[in-house]
Amino acid sequence: MNLSKKVWNNKCLTVTLAFALLLFSTLFDVSVAASDEDVHRARALRSREEDPTFHCKPKHVHLALGIPASRGMTVSFSLPRHSDRFQCYTFILLGTETNGKVVTFNRMEVDVFHDVRQYNFTSIVDGSYYVSDDFHHVHLRNLKPNTKYYYHIGTSPTSLTGETGERFESISRHLLETKVHVDDEDVGSFKTAPLSTISVDEESIPITFAVVGDLGQTEDSLTTIKHISELDDVAAILHAGDLSYSDSDQARWDSWFDMTEGAESDFLSKKLPWMMCPGNHEIECQLGTRDIFVPYQCRFAMPEVKHFEMEPAMNTNHSNPSVFEDGRYDFGNSFYSTTYGQVKLLFLNCYTASQKGSNQYQWLVDEFESIDRRATPWVAAFVHCPIYNTFRYHHNETQTNTFRASIEPLFVEHKVNFVFAGHEHAYMRSKGVKYGKVDASGPQYIIIGDGGNREGHGDYFSDEQEEWVSYRDNTTFGFGTLFFENSTHARWSWLKNSHILGTEIVDDALILNQFFTER
Repeated sequence: MNLSKKVWNNKCLTVTLAFALLLFSTLFDVSVAASDEDVHRARALRSREEDPTFHCKPKHVHLALGIPASRGMTVSFSLPRHSDRFQCYTFILLGTETNGKVVTFNRMEVDVFHDVRQYNFTSIVDGSYYVSDDFHHVHLRNLKPNTKYYYHIGTSPTSLTGETGERFESISRHLLETKVHVDDEDVGSFKTAPLSTISVDEESIPITFAVVGDLGQTEDSLTTIKHISELDDVAAILHAGDLSYSDSDQARWDSWFDMTEGAESDFLSKKLPWMMCPGNHEIECQLGTRDIFVPYQCRFAMPEVKHFEMEPAMNTNHSNPSVFEDGRYDFGNSFYSTTYGQVKLLFLNCYTASQKGSNQYQWLVDEFESIDRRATPWVAAFVHCPIYNTFRYHHNETQTNTFRASIEPLFVEHKVNFVFAGHEHAYMRSKGVKYGKVDASGPQYIIIGDGGNREGHGDYFSDEQEEWVSYRDNTTFGFGTLFFENSTHARWSWLKNSHILGTEIVDDALILNQFFTER
């Protein structure tokens, strides 16, 4: 095992481990402090500190598509830190077959790359200081395409004092058993993407995505993810920015993961890859250093182009400014792409440089040139800032205008099918648009920022609907589904949350692929 430590720009401490077995280990510590005034609490904390199962209990499990999505998946989770008493051997078991309700885990020839990230954070809002858990990102590679896998994150604690008692050994034996009930809350599952079609004449595998934006963690947010969890055959969740609304209160990141991973959401984040682009609520400019996007970069592991690059926002005095063209955050989780079957997914960042000559612009040019539309006939882009916007609150913001000026010509030239955005807490679907004019050969722009956040809905920019708008609504929360039937036909549906009906389809459109129909 090769172990190396890296500090990227002194922002996010990362330990990387690479090897070809499914058994891996990492050393971590945990410290707890008991209040002198509360004897019972102190005793409970001491008891918990002496319990190795507490230190080695994975939490906040979530998934991301790997590189490529047909052969890779990233399993992420967090573990506490700061103890010199226990060593935690952590491993993942994989299985592909079940006998009734029991899954059998087998040793597989799967490549594993494991990185651990951690950050310290000083809030620009109130000066409070936060030390994060260790965030483990386990990149599984060489998987089989279009295959359902069951996985179990196992941890086996061992005392650093050399005392490996019966309790430690029994835990280890239990976690290394090869058969586990599929309904066990410690068993997750995922399905790898199908291969891209070889030509548009071949029969392709239908794909459905759930699309959401500006989710937050209100009761409306929970309703949204409950409804997503009830859908059948969803391949992944695609999120157009603004996730937890932490806004420099780092405990809100923890509570957001509690919500997405918990029983009330049917353990959703353990079962579906959750892909996202950053929004302004992920900026989280820090006090003193003015570092940006650090919690977002550490807590998630998207299929990155290369390690992130960051320059602080020295002129910013706000945690999550709506208008933002300060600092720089490139690569990493900032912008990236993946291919899922017949669909190319592009995740972009309007809060970093996007003009010609920037890293993001040149990367996007290279991405478009690499797409073979015979094998990957559909292209969908995600960016938090809406290029076309029928709502008032974030209309024509500076960074949006900069992004539109440089990136819209690429969308038009390469016949991007959909551009999804958030930011406005409402819903809108445009007609095909090119440079402000209705044109069937242009992309359709969809604002899906109605996931359930705590800031309420937005107002219309004008009472009269613009000619390029097909549908708009600023009264309710919900999400969308994007179904790709084949290389030429897709269906977009917007579902509003209903406490009586569950969900109700309000806007529904059959989409023809303009790459083939408008030539």
